[in-house]
Amino acid sequence: MVGNTYPYTQDTWASDISLASSKGLDAFALNFGSDSWQPDRIADAYAAAEASGTGFKLFVSMDMTVNDCSSASDADTLFNTFVAPYLSHPNQMQYQGKPIVSTFSGETCTFGQADTNSGWLYFTSKASMFFLPAFNNDPSIAASWSAVDGLFPWNSGWNYQPQNEAVIDTSVISVLGGKPYMAAVSPHFFTHYGADSFNKNWVFPSDVFWYPNRWALVVSERDLFDLVEITTWNDYGESSYVGPLNGAEPTGTTWTDGFDHTPLLDVASYYISAFKTGNTPDITQDAIYLWARPHLKDASAPDPIGQPSFADTTDDLIYALVFATSAASVQVCAGSNCQTFSATPGVNQFSISMNPGSGMSATMTRNGGTVVSVDGGSFTVEASPQLYNFNIAVLGLERDQLKLKRERERNLHLSLQVQVMR
Repeated sequence: MVGNTYPYTQDTWASDISLASSKGLDAFALNFGSDSWQPDRIADAYAAAEASGTGFKLFVSMDMTVNDCSSASDADTLFNTFVAPYLSHPNQMQYQGKPIVSTFSGETCTFGQADTNSGWLYFTSKASMFFLPAFNNDPSIAASWSAVDGLFPWNSGWNYQPQNEAVIDTSVISVLGGKPYMAAVSPHFFTHYGADSFNKNWVFPSDVFWYPNRWALVVSERDLFDLVEITTWNDYGESSYVGPLNGAEPTGTTWTDGFDHTPLLDVASYYISAFKTGNTPDITQDAIYLWARPHLKDASAPDPIGQPSFADTTDDLIYALVFATSAASVQVCAGSNCQTFSATPGVNQFSISMNPGSGMSATMTRNGGTVVSVDGGSFTVEASPQLYNFNIAVLGLERDQLKLKRERERNLHLSLQVQVMR
């Protein structure tokens, strides 16, 4: 979301690209709006990608809910400012030999032409491109438009009311007539802006291990999906981010402070490898990923915006996703309320009830020794919240823990060296 990158420098982009690349991501889709400063941020992103030397790619995605599209000059401006400068850029992502250009929405844009298809034909005829929009109209109509090379159903990434992802996937693929399909995978969705702001207040349920299960579905049916997009890297206002909280959050965003999602990048890395290769990767490091909301779904808050829509469809559970190299015992705790599970080699899913007034933690043991331990620190399930917050806090075997692990291994190595020298 370029709209959340106002304070970014080329170095910030470089940091994001380095992190994303290390987890197996190949590209960023740069969703841009109408702010005058956004072209400069996109230029910085391309410059950072080229300087990285990783081959990391980028492509632009036009947010047509805010960009004008009623006249031919609107199409000219979008193309000349955001598309043309990067068509031959070494870090421009291509598909089927053409630069990808995408959208969010745009199904009613005409660019001054007779109809939507003619409008987008006017746009796409300006250069050779692979047009992969996220249109929100009937997919059988969108797929029939000659301007469209493939479709990206944005809402396939969530347990979207009233449909689920399998319905969206199959219904769109069935009408594409062989055109490529880009699937969405997203960890969460919660937004809470009042009528005096963006007027958005709802949660899409992401319980029952939605994120890893969505990934597992995409992997198991990988032959159906040509591309996969994680939505999103940094949409803080809709709680769908997997990247770090280092951008500019929309005014009134009260639900992200202390709610890190970056451990989910490690989860994604496992499934990305499986999707690309068709083989489930060996688990070479034990890990636990925990997440939960900060209050029960029925908690009452003196919040003028009110409880979000679909709150009653969520679960009051702490989720533990466990990657085990071999059989182990896993204890998951809501404060002092703990439950022990048996983990088998591979990916395991455990959950316990949230406990108001308590935090969350988990420990893996094997052969009498602690292998992995994660602790929520100051995170607490509030009994009486002041504001509604259906975002999730995510814990995992994070970089600090890995650093400590490597330091312990280094100290052990040095100790052994000293003993040998003696």
